Amino acid sequence: MHEFYLKYPIQSNATYLKKLLKYFPLYTTLQVWPFPQLMQKSREMGMDWKATFVCFLRGFPNDLINNVRYRPSSALLSVMAGVQTSFNPASFDLQRIKCSYFQSNLTTSLKVIGTKIKINNFWLFPVVVEKPELFMTCLGALGVDAYRGATQLNVIEPDQVDLPSQPNIVCDFVPPEDRYPLNARYLIDHVVYMPVNKFVPFHVIDHMAKVCKLVMLSMSSPPKQAFDLCRSLIKSKGMSLVKSKL
Repeated sequence: MHEFYLKYPIQSNATYLKKLLKYFPLYTTLQVWPFPQLMQKSREMGMDWKATFVCFLRGFPNDLINNVRYRPSSALLSVMAGVQTSFNPASFDLQRIKCSYFQSNLTTSLKVIGTKIKINNFWLFPVVVEKPELFMTCLGALGVDAYRGATQLNVIEPDQVDLPSQPNIVCDFVPPEDRYPLNARYLIDHVVYMPVNKFVPFHVIDHMAKVCKLVMLSMSSPPKQAFDLCRSLIKSKGMSLVKSKL
């Protein structure tokens, strides 16, 4: 396997520098006034530019299989070595503590994925809802920047469920209709990733949990009514405080 790996091409330092020069202005744009405020106003009006920015920020925007086979450049290896040697267990645990705290404060009507795992380090914080796009739109209108398409996780659809591409002993015991990955398909179609990490203050986590509860209550209404209800909450005294904190 090692010999096979050595046959892969090495990414040049120039390519790595090009990526850094591309990411730096984009990240800066998202953090410097007035761009965050403009992005929030656009979400309140039902327009979300997140997908546009995500396309620019992907490490492998196209031709994933071929590009992922490149070995890292010496510059990237140096950065990786620095990150690993400076690893802080306390900082790592803080991510788990804050995500667990957020989970404990969420409404029970919101289904969190992975609650039965013994140790969850919360690389992501996925939740499942019946109307994910509406859920995201309402959260965005209230200042919570949840996302769906920022990961490249997906379901590999079988060509023909009733005709396996090669002999499989499982196929002799499992009927064709049960071979389709229904759970995986449902997860991908309904998952939303919440913006919870170690950098989010606890008081913001509290307000995000309250926003989630309000959004879940509004989700019982038709989509247009639900979104209008979320927008009306912004003008209320209580949600003005939530918005300012988020």
